[in-house]
Amino acid sequence: MGKWKPVKASGSGPPISHLFFANDLILFAKANCAQARIIKKCLDAFCNLSGQEVSFQKSMLYCSPNTSKKMARKISRICGSALTDNLGKYLGMPLIHSTVTKKTYRPIVEKVQSKLVGWKSKTLNFVGRLTLVQAVTSTIPIYAMQTAKLPVATCDSLDKLSRDFLLGDCDEKKKVHLINWDRICKPKGWWFGIEESYSHEPSYVGQNQRENVSK
Repeated sequence: MGKWKPVKASGSGPPISHLFFANDLILFAKANCAQARIIKKCLDAFCNLSGQEVSFQKSMLYCSPNTSKKMARKISRICGSALTDNLGKYLGMPLIHSTVTKKTYRPIVEKVQSKLVGWKSKTLNFVGRLTLVQAVTSTIPIYAMQTAKLPVATCDSLDKLSRDFLLGDCDEKKKVHLINWDRICKPKGWWFGIEESYSHEPSYVGQNQRENVSK
């Protein structure tokens, strides 16, 4: 059958042949026809032994940009799966295909914005706006921060949404800020305890990594 050749995310990283979670499976191999045939034979052998079937029509095939289009089409025909340039999301997080930019995590900013837009800052007093900001902007991005470091531009956008809502700013009218934003972000007991997005992000990533290592 030949030897399956996994790929490495970096020169010193471990070889990766597959990632498996629940009923989702991602397979990795060198982008050539020989490896595509090996993967197909392995899946066919699994189906014959288990009695299960793989839906190749519903599966997607992603090739590195370094792979020629002609080779990618050959691999697609061998595997029986359609080519794609975007694998979408996995467990709610986007699968990264290129350099991370502020557009990568734009949906997080839009989700926070949609939550805050539903409330008119004029109808809430300062304490009410403060509670809402802490409940929305402090919780929605946490899931993404557990596995990735958000771009500075994304953190700045999240902080701007919080700042504008808390201090009553809108596109039509800007208010005079009687309290400096840096003071608002100081710990509770001193000021209001709102954390800037980029200041607490590394702690979530580090905590998640320590938990994975301990397991």
